[in-house]
Amino acid sequence: MTALIVVLGVLLAIGFLPIGICAEYEEDAKASLTVAGIPIVLYPPKKKKGKKEKSHVLPKEEKEKKPLPPLPQLLETYLPPALKVLGLLKRKLLIRRLKLHAYFGGSDPCDSALNYGKAWAAIGMVMPLLEGNFRIGKRDVGAFLQKDEKKIRLLAKLHITLTVGRILQIAIYALYLLLKARKSNDTEKAVQ
Repeated sequence: MTALIVVLGVLLAIGFLPIGICAEYEEDAKASLTVAGIPIVLYPPKKKKGKKEKSHVLPKEEKEKKPLPPLPQLLETYLPPALKVLGLLKRKLLIRRLKLHAYFGGSDPCDSALNYGKAWAAIGMVMPLLEGNFRIGKRDVGAFLQKDEKKIRLLAKLHITLTVGRILQIAIYALYLLLKARKSNDTEKAVQ
């Protein structure tokens, strides 16, 4: 009985384990996965030492690939389940940090001012959508005019967190919807 309680406790603890994705862009893109606060670098990949190629390896036989169905049929079949799965993320996904800065400058001040205004209009449209659909912790979003900038410069940082239990729930629901959509698609083909 004690072993069962320990196993259930461990599974429950794993279910509440946070998994996050951190993405940054400033001149170069960086991405990492965080598991319980431990970062694992995804991009840029680490450079591997050169491997010796084996000359005696035979080429693999190419299998015949089934042609993909047309795009409208794919969208009709898989878009509704995908939207339902995305609906599960509403107010469940936590954006821990959101930082987006756009710096405008250049030789033409009129162009810079116009782009600056467009950036604030886009921010005004996107932020209410993000706030309505996701929980956002720290946010720092803005557009800035700077005389010394030669071109438009972007700085973006994003840290998203979701628990293992929520990921499993979404994955199981997505698999159920995918199988259901595929089954209904197969029955429609059989009727025709």
